[in-house]
Amino acid sequence: MVRTRYQAFTIHLGISLAIFIGALWILYSFWYPGFLFSADGGWDGVEILIGVDLVIGPLLTLIVYKPGKPQLKLDLSIIALIQGICLAAGLWIIYSQRPILIVYVDGQFYSMSSKPFKEANVDLPDLSQFPGSEPKWVMVDIPEDVFEQSDLRKQVLASRVPLRLLTSHYRAFKPNETFLKDSFDPNELKDRDRESRQLPVWLVQHGGKLDDYVFYPFGARYKYVFFGFRRSDGRFMGLLDTPREDPPSVPLNP
Repeated sequence: MVRTRYQAFTIHLGISLAIFIGALWILYSFWYPGFLFSADGGWDGVEILIGVDLVIGPLLTLIVYKPGKPQLKLDLSIIALIQGICLAAGLWIIYSQRPILIVYVDGQFYSMSSKPFKEANVDLPDLSQFPGSEPKWVMVDIPEDVFEQSDLRKQVLASRVPLRLLTSHYRAFKPNETFLKDSFDPNELKDRDRESRQLPVWLVQHGGKLDDYVFYPFGARYKYVFFGFRRSDGRFMGLLDTPREDPPSVPLNP
């Protein structure tokens, strides 16, 4: 039998911690995998989970628990219900804000949740048509013909829908010669890296020299940095934490 409120608090905290670890694994493995955990809101999800799972339930137990108290089981049941509802709501918020797409267009990559599509009144694309797990990697297929491309860009300007939301032109992302030609200028990249000094570290981690790779600006909720790809086969190598520019006043992936 639990004799004190502090024992009850400790037991409840232990159960909540086990739930928290399970939820954190889901966040990092599926909803905000890899570099997206820090770049696109994974830590926000952790803060939500800490508040609703590790604080609310155990704290309420500490407050109300008293051995022999009438209706103690009812009080604890209500606490468990409140914690369950808060946890479900928190997980839903985290899930709904997860990145579902990484979109390449005009030499840049963007991490996209469902929110920008809804705000622009654009229907979400059928993600099942693209290979791999979420977030899906897609590119906006822009016509090579100068006149067709000009017409398309005029339509985009008139509709005020950014090119990265042009779902009718989405196709599975596959590096090709055109993609490689649009890479960021290596000399400008070295100049931007003077303060952060992340490029030499990145090259040591991945091997080779700068000319072996191509880099592209990447925008997520909290980071505006670069993606690095191997030049020889277009393989994605990872995130380069060199700031690409001052972040815009409006987040790319709110």
